[in-house]
Amino acid sequence: SSSSRGAVDAETGAPAVVSQPMVAVLPFDNVGDSEDDFLASGIAEEIASRLSTVGGLGLVSSRSAQQAASDGRSTVEIGEELGVDYLVEGSLRWGGNAEDEPRVRVTPRLIRVRDDRQLWSQSYDEVVSDVFTLQSRIAGDVARQLGATLELDLPAPEQKSQPTENMEAYFEYLRGVQEATSAANVERMLRAVEHFERAVALDPEFSEGWAKLATYRAMALAQGLYPVDQRAEIVARAETEMERALELDPEDPLARLARGYYHYYVFRDFDRAYREFQPVLEERPNDPDVAKAVGAIQRRRGEYQDSLAHFEQALRLAPGDYDAMYAAATTHLAARNHRRAAELFDRLIVAAPDQPGMFVGRAWAEVKGTGSLERARVFLDQSPNPDRALPELARYERDWQRYRKGLVGIEPDRRGSGLGVWHLLMGQAERGLGDEEAATRHFEAALEISEWLFLDSEHHTERAPIIRGLALAHLGRSEEALRYAESLPDALENGDAYRGPMVGEFEAEILAAAGELERAIDQIE
Repeated sequence: SSSSRGAVDAETGAPAVVSQPMVAVLPFDNVGDSEDDFLASGIAEEIASRLSTVGGLGLVSSRSAQQAASDGRSTVEIGEELGVDYLVEGSLRWGGNAEDEPRVRVTPRLIRVRDDRQLWSQSYDEVVSDVFTLQSRIAGDVARQLGATLELDLPAPEQKSQPTENMEAYFEYLRGVQEATSAANVERMLRAVEHFERAVALDPEFSEGWAKLATYRAMALAQGLYPVDQRAEIVARAETEMERALELDPEDPLARLARGYYHYYVFRDFDRAYREFQPVLEERPNDPDVAKAVGAIQRRRGEYQDSLAHFEQALRLAPGDYDAMYAAATTHLAARNHRRAAELFDRLIVAAPDQPGMFVGRAWAEVKGTGSLERARVFLDQSPNPDRALPELARYERDWQRYRKGLVGIEPDRRGSGLGVWHLLMGQAERGLGDEEAATRHFEAALEISEWLFLDSEHHTERAPIIRGLALAHLGRSEEALRYAESLPDALENGDAYRGPMVGEFEAEILAAAGELERAIDQIE
């Protein structure tokens, strides 16, 4: 197998290839109560984390390894799917009794994928309180065995201090990590937050627990998983949690990442976030989450080739990671690498056939790459819910009945700007069907929501100027709408080069709705 570092083919947008041995750490088999599965996967995750600091190795993320190992395939099949040369697998068994301190026996194995040969295995038997030392020992031994096999002088994994003396707090932390990496849906973030909250409640000195808590709270906030009226409180909590992590360990990579995510997700301060992420990437070159973070910031800064290189690096390290794959696909789409975007959306459809969004992305790649609405419709018709998959396509086709049906099937977010956009689109559908009275009701509702958003938290008004301008234009209040169109670039100025071009599109749409077709065309051109 092979891997690349930061290089993207200029013609196709696909990653360039440079040789590098690749390793994946599979979740360990738990020989015991299923309630202890979190510890088996958590120990594997921590071993992988330590191996990620070894220069000269490419490490596939534990999330991808977990997904690949979940359906009973052979090690060779798993290794081939992940694109790795070596697998670390193993088993874990609890021991001891009620009177003794619990013990854990871990037996890792190093497997060469091409011939399914076991190169090394060893059993470790420790009291549970020494599990931190055990993880470091196993990672070090694996690195030494790989170095001997490859005839390379690999550096030892980074030594990591014991993060907490409280084993219950550590177990809650591992449960949070397992929750965060076990599913593709965003709701996992809130479940992870609950475990991290319990971890720091059990040990208020647990820096890594605070860092993970702050990170996933900021992510959940960005995904709209908290009600708008709680936003100020959630922002304050995320800030307190991030600062607590840094206070306990200013050099901890997780704490520094938490600070970067805080500025990224809460304040959209992309330059500040980049300054936090970049040094951590240099220290943790095999961490797909860090590569994704840097790629996301570079995309916002308009550095598309660098962004694509980091997303592809994350995808290479985490071949089955939905987040990495989707980030790479959408960025290639934005960069007009339509062929590569289509390839990735094809993989996403296979990986998540129950997610309509993957079919939507593939349809957009077809529309933007070939201009064919007919070919795009083929992908949407395969979606789990074709009518809801991409109502916009029906709008382009002027199929207002289908467009309205698709919109009605969408459950709008009734806590914020999503509902305002929904009313705008419903107004256009009703107008297309000739029901002007219903259209007016929807446009007036959108205008009312935009005015409420202007009065809300300063961090939640990004869509408000767009909604307000479009609502005014569709209600026939052209002069007011045109003033909003002209002020959009200033209203939405935040250095976001990824979303920036969309501002021009929104301005053109307002101009067109207000009857200024020539100015709208000039804006698009």
